[in-house]
Amino acid sequence: MSTLINRRNVMQLAASAAIFAPSIVRAADPIRVKYAALSTGFSVIIDEYMSAKRFDLKHGIDMSSINTYVSVGSYLNDFAAGTFDLAVAGWDSTAELRHRGFPVQLVSTLVTADMINLLGRADGPSSIAEMKGKTIAAVMASGTYQISKVLIRALHGLELEKDITVQNVPNPAQAVTMLMAGNAPAALAWEPNVSIGMAKDKSIKPIFNFGEGYRNKTKEDLPYFGIAVRRPVLKGDIGKRISDTISECINGIKSNPHEALDLAAKRLKVEPATLYTAYDSKRLRFIGGRMNNAADRKLVVDAAAFCKQNGAAWAALTDDYFIS
Repeated sequence: MSTLINRRNVMQLAASAAIFAPSIVRAADPIRVKYAALSTGFSVIIDEYMSAKRFDLKHGIDMSSINTYVSVGSYLNDFAAGTFDLAVAGWDSTAELRHRGFPVQLVSTLVTADMINLLGRADGPSSIAEMKGKTIAAVMASGTYQISKVLIRALHGLELEKDITVQNVPNPAQAVTMLMAGNAPAALAWEPNVSIGMAKDKSIKPIFNFGEGYRNKTKEDLPYFGIAVRRPVLKGDIGKRISDTISECINGIKSNPHEALDLAAKRLKVEPATLYTAYDSKRLRFIGGRMNNAADRKLVVDAAAFCKQNGAAWAALTDDYFIS
């Protein structure tokens, strides 16, 4: 009798396992979060390091890259349209999307605006003041352009498109290429394209560092690139999982920057030493701020207030722009 009971119990357990196993597997499966990268931009560093280390899987999400973009404008438009869920972008770009009614929230900040530089040539303008009446090559669809426009107005009293002519380009690499070719006396770009351009053409030099200019004025760091996610994706604790993932990723980069930069250098097809220069010069400063942390969020709130005071309508942030 005991043998029969044991066999029956085993059969019942096996049947139960067959019924419940699919739901158990589904519960254990990571939640997919689609993102995309820019082919020549900063997001390559995050993309390559995340792909190598897979911090996301540890936190129960699968951050899957679905595309690589050449145009900054197309990248932001597709994020707004919901083609992918998560974007690496300037917080001001996603703040503008939110201002226009798109359901996006800021999860993390990654680096400071020290990465944004106005570049010139050794025989050209050497300051913002000397740019009056001249032309810069810039990605007008980018947040970098927006925040630089505010800072040039606030710190130097000049207006882009009025006092300084702007030649629009699709990405920061193209802006630097125009400068190298002599088609513009200055270029607005961000790392790693700043250091890549300087490595290719030794006559190129920084005219103005926007993070440094803001810090001199306010005594605070200006956060810049961050992680924004479409609100419909942020159910339950998904925001916290993404925040934890990004924090671990940035801490890993800060602990071993050469490892992360080596990976990015292969994809960008540049010498690793070029990216080391960006990091060692402190133009590429990783911060890894969490927007569910009051102190980290305050830097963005203060920066938005500064931008609003200086004419940026998109900078009227509300609390629900940040994850809680």
